[in-house]
Amino acid sequence: MKAPDTAGGRPPAGEEAMLAAAFSRHKILAEAWREALAALKKEASGEFYGCWLAATRELAAAPWEVAWEWLRRSPSSGGGVAPAGLVAWARLAARMARYNPAGAVDIIRSGVDTLGRLPAGLQHRWLAGCLELAEINWPAAMVYFSGLPELFDRIGEKAAARWLAEGRLLAGREVELGRAYFSAYTLWRHRPFDGFFAPWVERGKELAGIHPDAGRAYFTAGAALAAALKENFSTVWLNEWADRARQLAVLDVPAAVSFLANSPAVFSAGREISPADWADCGRELLARGGGCAQVFFANSARALQEVTWPELRGWVDRLMRTTAGDADRLCEALSLSTRESLAVLTGRRQGVALVDEERGLAAYAAALFDCPVNLKSSALLPAALAGKRRLFATTDGRRIYLPELVDEFPAREDNHALLKMMLVHEISHLAAGTYQITAVELAGLARQTGLPAPEYGEVSCLEEWLDLFPDYPLMRVIFELVEDARVDARTQRQYPGMSKDFTRFGAPVQPPAGGEAAALIRLSLGRPLPADLAMPPGRLFREKILANRRAAVTDSLAVAAAWYRILEGKVDAGELEARSAVFYRGRLCPDLAAVNAEVEEEPRRSGRRRETASRLRVRPGAPDTPTAYRTRQFYSALKSLLQEMAQEENDSLHSVSYYDEWDYTVDGYKPDWCRVGEIIPPPSSMRLVERTLQEYYGLVGTLKRYFALLRPDRFRRYRRQEEGEQEDLDAIVEAWSGRRAGMPASGFMIRRDKRLREVAVAFLLDQSGSTDQVLDNGKTILDIEREAVVIMAEALEVIGDRYALYGFNGEGRHGVKFHVLKEFDEPYGMTVRQRFGGLASDGLTRLGAAIRHTAGKLQKVEAAVKLLLILSDGRPYDVDYYPVKNRAGPAGWLQADDTFYAREDCRMALREARMKRITTFCITVDRRGTDYLEDIFGDAGYVVIDDVTLLPLKLPDLYKRLTV
Repeated sequence: MKAPDTAGGRPPAGEEAMLAAAFSRHKILAEAWREALAALKKEASGEFYGCWLAATRELAAAPWEVAWEWLRRSPSSGGGVAPAGLVAWARLAARMARYNPAGAVDIIRSGVDTLGRLPAGLQHRWLAGCLELAEINWPAAMVYFSGLPELFDRIGEKAAARWLAEGRLLAGREVELGRAYFSAYTLWRHRPFDGFFAPWVERGKELAGIHPDAGRAYFTAGAALAAALKENFSTVWLNEWADRARQLAVLDVPAAVSFLANSPAVFSAGREISPADWADCGRELLARGGGCAQVFFANSARALQEVTWPELRGWVDRLMRTTAGDADRLCEALSLSTRESLAVLTGRRQGVALVDEERGLAAYAAALFDCPVNLKSSALLPAALAGKRRLFATTDGRRIYLPELVDEFPAREDNHALLKMMLVHEISHLAAGTYQITAVELAGLARQTGLPAPEYGEVSCLEEWLDLFPDYPLMRVIFELVEDARVDARTQRQYPGMSKDFTRFGAPVQPPAGGEAAALIRLSLGRPLPADLAMPPGRLFREKILANRRAAVTDSLAVAAAWYRILEGKVDAGELEARSAVFYRGRLCPDLAAVNAEVEEEPRRSGRRRETASRLRVRPGAPDTPTAYRTRQFYSALKSLLQEMAQEENDSLHSVSYYDEWDYTVDGYKPDWCRVGEIIPPPSSMRLVERTLQEYYGLVGTLKRYFALLRPDRFRRYRRQEEGEQEDLDAIVEAWSGRRAGMPASGFMIRRDKRLREVAVAFLLDQSGSTDQVLDNGKTILDIEREAVVIMAEALEVIGDRYALYGFNGEGRHGVKFHVLKEFDEPYGMTVRQRFGGLASDGLTRLGAAIRHTAGKLQKVEAAVKLLLILSDGRPYDVDYYPVKNRAGPAGWLQADDTFYAREDCRMALREARMKRITTFCITVDRRGTDYLEDIFGDAGYVVIDDVTLLPLKLPDLYKRLTV
């Protein structure tokens, strides 16, 4: 673009006056205009200033928030945006403001960074292309604009022009189709543009020609598949996948959309399954009704978490036989919404799930090694740490991480034995001190092995020591082989009876090839050949590791360094790791242990945010290599994850209880289904209590006086009793007078009875994540709940009723957290008051388990009236509740109600409480509460408070009605 003509390097003052008049319509805009003008006249060149005025003229009539954002940000854009690009940028924002002002604001905010990454000479040209796209499809243009810099970096100018040309055609056909296409620019992070783009886009156009929804699902899923499958997402795989989707789309578009949309989750599940096998199974289900195939595709990823593909395929075949053409029953079973269908599926599984064996494994390891064991799923860790291992087990120096499912063998007994061996191997690393080595020892080893001797403190952990070697991946694998051998030899000497299991599971998955690498593998597995032991490093291995009963991790590092000098440059680390893989051996992750050591060193102070930046100093690998992940950002994110685990574990676990859960689908209980862990919040701050008492000073005083009137006298006297502690003189006088009149008399004693209200109440607060919602008064729902309970506690101290204060949240049936603020027999002192400050909103609402736990506590209290008061902001919900269809027909399973199961369990938990003579009542601030609370609590067992801020006023009145 040519800059406007200027006089003396500046545009005429009339243009400034025109814009000033345009912006004077709004006070904020007028002020922003003056500030922008002052900044530009001070620093901008005449050319930039003239172009800026021309660009600003484009936005003079835009909504005020768009114009204001432009005036704030564009004056400082000269370092990244060329003068010629300013007008095109402004025109794009103005065009977007017609349809979506918020989108226009985003374009302005991100414009400097986005355009600054493009060559200055090309900014105007590519913004013009984006403007043309906005005329056709503005949502697609927004996505295209945000992805422009990455497209240029990865595929270049010519390829980007081709990308835009094809996208413009698709964007003109349908809005969401165009947006999905341009959102797929992340595909080129994982696949080369040349050679892959043509078949990829042609396949997408074919599907879009059948139906736009199929094309949209194809483009959306393609980028996710490329990220999950990496190099396996080849043109051959793409063609097979797209062909099957096209065949399905011709028969049933919704089934094809479900196939495409769920492909990333299915094919990244780590199961050996081909697109053809999966799609063909769905095509067979199409004959039973279109909804059946759709439900099957939607639930396949969940099913593959439980079983292998052959087991899943056999399960589907059985369902098709047993449902006998009943499409509704078949959809119900395929949706895994009933306990029976899930039981049939898992009944075919020969694998062993960690969640089912966790308690037994923990007890086994504690008995074997005489120490408690903290088990976690290795799926919680970043996938980069696992390398290419499907069965990933490791330790961070504190926890043992095991695979969620072990299904390597046809027999369940073998899989269970393998899982136990993996546990034994990992805990043996902790017992043998694999990560217990000091910086001084590491510095000494560096000198002994010929490495550059690091200064004290330069190498602080094992990972940084291994990183001193030029080929870090090779050194890590060699050290793993040597250290595994040391640990296994130590375990077999300590427990000779386990030798048969080491032999049984100790064969490498792939037979080692010849040469020195094969000798190292055989030595590591304790199966060396005579020639292996004749080699100098082989003799060193035997002397320092296999035959040395006092071998330490320092010996393993010395031996590993000797083998590194032999194998460097001869062996690829990935190949050596693949050929040395053994079923029971996990993967050593010294970087994971180092980051966890940082977390362990931090002071555990409640309420203070910890430092998340990791101090680990290592070299990341080259792009697209297995060690490319070793960046500061990765380890900082890993540290945050470990901090969350540590925070959860370091909470004061007072006790752990297991409760049955009602499954209405089988009309019975799931035994020991929910794990409830009691947490005693550490004392935090009394600020909340003090603020509440100050804000509600008048209400608290009134309640105390009123509740004092409800307090009964200590004794009540009953006159004219047959038995008692003293004579009733009035009764004697009346009897003497009546005797003369011939009237009978009886009861001449006074009996005194001690009177108590005998009321026990438990308050149960919902602490789920939704209670973090901020209200108009600046408080959260949880703040209001806490204030109401504080007011009640002050009043109950006057009346003398026994009460307890609890809260609950969590996630999943094994993660229900029960927070104890005050027990029935605990005084309401400073410690309790300080616990209110430690409550936080998080997690979900598994209400049934919390009710059962609270009812168990109330049952132990001696009282004539027992009351459970629940304060909640919404319906019960958790991640692993089973969905229930909300209308008849196969399609009903695609729009299932995943709260019905929870409601039925809560209803049964309340029935159990009533059988224990406990009155339950729910107070909710959910305006839609009447839709479900009557089903759970009955028509008189709940109340909905529309205005949550009235809860502190309403709760005392409700309490009086329920107990007086």
